[in-house]
Amino acid sequence: MRPFLKQPVLKPNGSYRARATCHDDKSTSGDLLVNVFMGRVTWKCFAGCSPARSRNALILLGIRAACLIRAAADLAADMDAIRAVIEGKETPAHKVLLVAAILETYEELPRGRALEALAEFCGITGREAYKARRAGLHP
Repeated sequence: MRPFLKQPVLKPNGSYRARATCHDDKSTSGDLLVNVFMGRVTWKCFAGCSPARSRNALILLGIRAACLIRAAADLAADMDAIRAVIEGKETPAHKVLLVAAILETYEELPRGRALEALAEFCGITGREAYKARRAGLHP
């Protein structure tokens, strides 16, 4: 866990306190608390970032998504969002992109390289992904 965190400090209870990566954290006031228990990671950003935003930041650092547990309410909300996408009028390519964004816990379609990586993962062109982003489609 330690190699993935920014300036980690091991606490006596075995958790890490580190600079948050989910926002521009220049001081320790926005610390991220990370605990590892039985191969699962729990986290909290003390600057108020959403759990989804914090989770995405940890995934981008290289922590496996399967290790980052999510609350049942978050999963239920994702299922509702996926149903809404499936029932929507977007193109099939845009639907695939939006569902992938939901599964990756993006609150909105990412920008730049992250959007291109998501499009590549979905098997759609970058052009289609940027078209969806410009259209204001959100998961």
